[in-house]
Amino acid sequence: MKYNIAPKPTFYDSIRFRSRLEATWAAFFDLVKWRWEYEPLDLKGWIPDFVLHGVEPIAVEVKPVFSFEDFPQEGFDKMNASGWIGRILIVGTTVGSVKSGIPSLGWLADNRLPVEGSRVDWKQCRLVNYDHGEQIDIATDPNQRGFIHDGEKVTAHQSEVVMRRLWNLASNKTAWRR
Repeated sequence: MKYNIAPKPTFYDSIRFRSRLEATWAAFFDLVKWRWEYEPLDLKGWIPDFVLHGVEPIAVEVKPVFSFEDFPQEGFDKMNASGWIGRILIVGTTVGSVKSGIPSLGWLADNRLPVEGSRVDWKQCRLVNYDHGEQIDIATDPNQRGFIHDGEKVTAHQSEVVMRRLWNLASNKTAWRR
């Protein structure tokens, strides 16, 4: 897929990102207190934009898309052939609502048990806490509880507002930087 928007290399936290969108995601990950690395490894035919370090590593792919359907098939093929065994998160141009009414962070797949020739099951995901702690994680279950941010409990219904606020803060941290 060809994108109409040319990437603008952007500095954030002393790192030069290939695009402002990648830098904004890095700032967002910082705001939710996720440890991340930018382009930390070369897999077979695919370099994840990020690896998030939490309960288990999550490879992240950033693309300037507004919907899952806009994500290029070539991207799926590269990720599937890369040899990555673990969760993969695709994030797009923003966070927000989806048709199901679940505030969406992006699309998550579990590639831990790949079967030759099988399709990976992608699901919309959102922020949650694990083990009722302060650490924020990602969940695909719409019944999963909300999360805690800055000591305040955020319900599932409030999570879209909080995610958008965090996204706006992240965008402000990377706007107009080169």
